[in-house]
Amino acid sequence: MTGPPAEALLDAEGMRATAEPMLAPDAEFPVRDALKELILLYRGNLELLIPAVEKSAFSLPRGHDARFYALHGAGEARRKLDHAPGRDVPRLAAHAERLARSVVCLLNHLTYLEEARP
Repeated sequence: MTGPPAEALLDAEGMRATAEPMLAPDAEFPVRDALKELILLYRGNLELLIPAVEKSAFSLPRGHDARFYALHGAGEARRKLDHAPGRDVPRLAAHAERLARSVVCLLNHLTYLEEARP
């Protein structure tokens, strides 16, 4: 017996609500422990979003712009998951910001892919 599909586990509104404040121009960096928690949260979000975006993208024909850009975004997000941040607050904050940006980008790709389906 298999579990629900990855798309069913996505809380897009919740993911966006936790990622966008990190990207605000006037965002204040949280303390180290809070940054580490945000990084774990964003990583978990990306681990759900990447396969969902890839699955949705592969449902479109080759050469479709939405497919191309979504797969590129998923690959970029996957590379960010492999990155090891430094230990100091500025480096942790920069890493958290990069992951948050990937979360928002993949959520946008899911929207575009849904709109591109015939």
